[in-house]
Amino acid sequence: EDEPMLQSHALKQLYAVVDSCWAEVAGSVPLIEELSEDQSFEHRELAAAVASRCFFHLEEYNDALRLALGAGQYFDVTAPTAGHTPAEVQYIEKMIAVCIDEYVRLRNEEDEEA
Repeated sequence: EDEPMLQSHALKQLYAVVDSCWAEVAGSVPLIEELSEDQSFEHRELAAAVASRCFFHLEEYNDALRLALGAGQYFDVTAPTAGHTPAEVQYIEKMIAVCIDEYVRLRNEEDEEA
């Protein structure tokens, strides 16, 4: 759909069910990812969050992390996990682990070059 208001509404609906319906959403990830990169789209952070969750379930963790980092308020690692579903906690913990692994990899590369 080309109407931004409808796209935003659809993204809100998808965000609520993405952890249980990610397989159905996965086919639309390229379009959702495009919305997340569109600076004129008001809800690009929400689009990034939905696409990130899909990539997470597809076990494409680097893509999931890249989009999570653009998801703004939808990816808050400082929020208490008590209010999150088990799927949300697993997602956040995995994204933190991927981030740490990438940091370690980059530091090791740096040490090898020195």
